[in-house]
Amino acid sequence: MRGLLNQDRTDIPLGAAEDRYKSYIDAIRRIIDQHNRQKIQQETALDLPQVIRLQKRNPREITIYEAATVEALVEPLPPQELALQARETLVLGMAVSVTDVKSLFPEVEGVTSKEKLQSLLDGERSCSLTRYAEIEAAVARQRLA
Repeated sequence: MRGLLNQDRTDIPLGAAEDRYKSYIDAIRRIIDQHNRQKIQQETALDLPQVIRLQKRNPREITIYEAATVEALVEPLPPQELALQARETLVLGMAVSVTDVKSLFPEVEGVTSKEKLQSLLDGERSCSLTRYAEIEAAVARQRLA
């Protein structure tokens, strides 16, 4: 079974970034629901209040790495590898659609420069799950155009 973070979803018309983000949060919730709160707190990068907020559908922003620590509970890969694969999936989607950072940058809301977008893709900067979904949606729009 492949988790959401290491699946290529850039060729699927899932709609807006909000819909993609929601599907990630729903997948994280399902994993959390399969484990007790104490195990989630001990074995992931999430603290107990965040776990409770996720269960109540009111999460604060989480990073790709935090999401990967939850997904690693049901995947045979460590969180670092899952987060790396998530970024590589976006880059692969860009390559398939012949999209570069320069042409993708205007499509990604909230990213203020091409350099910042490149650093998110390279893993030099922490990437929130919301931002990841925005980049994924932008790549998908380019790829499906």
